[in-house]
Amino acid sequence: MKHSIRSTILAAGAALSAVLIASGIADAQLREQPVQFETAARDGTLLSGSVTFPEGEGPFPAVVILSGSGPQDRDGRDPSLGEHRIYRDIAVQLGAQGYAVLRFDDRGAGETPGDMDAATVSDLTGDAVGAWRALAAMDAIDAARIAYLGHSEGGAIAFAAAGYTEPAAIVSLAGPAVDFREVFSAQYRAQQEVTGDPAEAIDANQRFLSTIYAEMDQQADASQDDARAGLARVFEDLGLPPEAGLDTLSSPYMRSWYAHDVRATLHAYDGPVLGLYGEHDLSVLPGANAASLGGAIDPRNGSAVRVLPGHNHMFQAVDDPLERVSQQPLSINPDVVVSIADWLDDVMQD
Repeated sequence: MKHSIRSTILAAGAALSAVLIASGIADAQLREQPVQFETAARDGTLLSGSVTFPEGEGPFPAVVILSGSGPQDRDGRDPSLGEHRIYRDIAVQLGAQGYAVLRFDDRGAGETPGDMDAATVSDLTGDAVGAWRALAAMDAIDAARIAYLGHSEGGAIAFAAAGYTEPAAIVSLAGPAVDFREVFSAQYRAQQEVTGDPAEAIDANQRFLSTIYAEMDQQADASQDDARAGLARVFEDLGLPPEAGLDTLSSPYMRSWYAHDVRATLHAYDGPVLGLYGEHDLSVLPGANAASLGGAIDPRNGSAVRVLPGHNHMFQAVDDPLERVSQQPLSINPDVVVSIADWLDDVMQD
């Protein structure tokens, strides 16, 4: 399946893609429809989002975008990103290449009610399942060709949600492929190393994290109040104020992620997977995660894992991992989105 607009996009290259992002959905000759759907989680939260439809009659292949750690609205607004709207821009670019795209407001963001700190992995998985079902029920959508595209945390959610839906493919952009305590420990070490912290400080931070993990394991079945009290004792013993992150660590959100078996969900999904990682990513390090995901996929069905040289966590082209995301000219390198669409074309053929 090759879409009629594909040759135009490829011929114009990144310059046309940049214009497309700057000028918005109207200039791409796409249409956007608001949508509300109910989560598949037990709490029945009603989530709000938008579906971007390409030109033509359909039925269209489709993508559900699952955001990184939030809360973020459907466009991907975050103070650290400045004016960038990564999920809106991905939707526009994929729409221009023939894909319908559903993106939605996280709990507690945009028009979706709720509190992200109170949401568990199970809740977020239910949100992804609800989004997939909402797309599959639309007449303009080819239900047999719906993929998840998860960024960062959303990459892990995509594999969890695949156990309850039938995605034709999964695209994992900087998605964790090891357990979250491994992600956090490696993240902190890498960020300290690149900023030149002394080895003693790095080792001390790693010991602190190990102590916190051990306490969270001890409190795995405890109530939130009891878990907070246990962590508070650890903070006190270490001479740390509660403001150092006690509320976050004891939240249902964080505790559920520390208990989540990421590797098990990777191995449970046997469909096509495209895993992309940035060489300069300091949040989800490419080495261990690319290796773990590579060990779970089957290249015979088109699956592939790639580390992109010179890219950061947002898949912007950068020369240095410390370059600020908000200062980059584009929210995401358009060539990355083109490569995603090409891969989806190959694995989700009519």
